[in-house]
Amino acid sequence: MLKDTSTEQCNMKVTLANIFFFLLFDFPEAIIHGLCELQALSWQEAEEVFLRGPTYHPSEVEEFDRVIAKRMRKEATFAYQKQDDSDR
Repeated sequence: MLKDTSTEQCNMKVTLANIFFFLLFDFPEAIIHGLCELQALSWQEAEEVFLRGPTYHPSEVEEFDRVIAKRMRKEATFAYQKQDDSDR
């Protein structure tokens, strides 16, 4: 007979050390393992892909730069208006 685990309490404590360990070691290893399986890479090749990070098309980089520049202009205008209001 199967045991009902829905009412049992989990004894594992979630601490910052556990989270740090997961993010630093387990999570990257899981991503590398996924790259190995999904893209048929060796472990070394998958690690290199992981360490290189994502690749972006130049048009994506340009769009990102435009969005950031627009936000910075908007924030600068808002800060200037706020300073103008406080001077009055």
